[in-house]
Parts: sequence; C-alpha cells; structure tokens
Amino acid sequence: MRRDEVLQYLKAENGKSFEWGKVDCATLAAGLVEKCTGLDPLEGIVYGTEAEAKRELVARGGLEAAVSAVLGPAHDDLRECRDGDIVLTAFQGQKGLGVAVGRVFYVRRTDGGVWPVDLTLATKFWPCPTSR
Repeated sequence: MRRDEVLQYLKAENGKSFEWGKVDCATLAAGLVEKCTGLDPLEGIVYGTEAEAKRELVARGGLEAAVSAVLGPAHDDLRECRDGDIVLTAFQGQKGLGVAVGRVFYVRRTDGGVWPVDLTLATKFWPCPTSR
C-alpha cells in the first residue's frame, strides 16, 4: 500500500472516539488489512469491553498469536518494516497494535484519535498483505 493511501486511512480514523470492539487498536490494524485484502480479519470476533477483548485474546493465545494466525509469523527486524505494516508494541505493560508509516507507527489512543510513536518502541511487525 502506498504511503499516501495509508496516511489517508489514518486521517479518516483520527476523528473517531475510542470504543472497544469498534474503534480500538485491533480495529485500526484490521481496518487497514481489510482495505488491502477485502477480507475482515476480525470477522466473527465480537467484544464490547476491555474484559471481553482480553477473553478473546486469551482464547487465541494472546495478541501476537491472534495476529500471526491471520498475517503469518511476526518479524523482529524493524529495519524491514514498511508503510502499512502492522506493528506490535507495549505501553504500561499492555500490548497494542499500530500501523507503520516511515519510521513511526500510529496507535489508537483511548482518549481519542491516532497518534504517531517512534518505531523504536515497536517490538515486532507483520507485513500488511499488499504493503510489499
């Protein structure tokens, strides 16, 4: 996916207020994957609270395992991360997903909007199916 397309997607997402299961870090990443592939990676996964989201993740072996089940194994070498790739990070002991653009990635904040974070704070990434 081209950088301008990723930025256009993130701009559209920026004005949305956080809501578990509808506007959170998983839906931010899943929305981009769906835009690239036409397939919803969250199809059949329903949650509306943080506790329900955690139960869904535990049932799938954790966040990294859940994403890897859809996108394949995670990559460790962040130098290979490209625009539109899905990034794994951890803030205050909680893992989250973001979308890479250049040497930053964008995460959804619980207080609203998407925010850029330096890519050095990512731990792993998955190539978005058409970002290569």
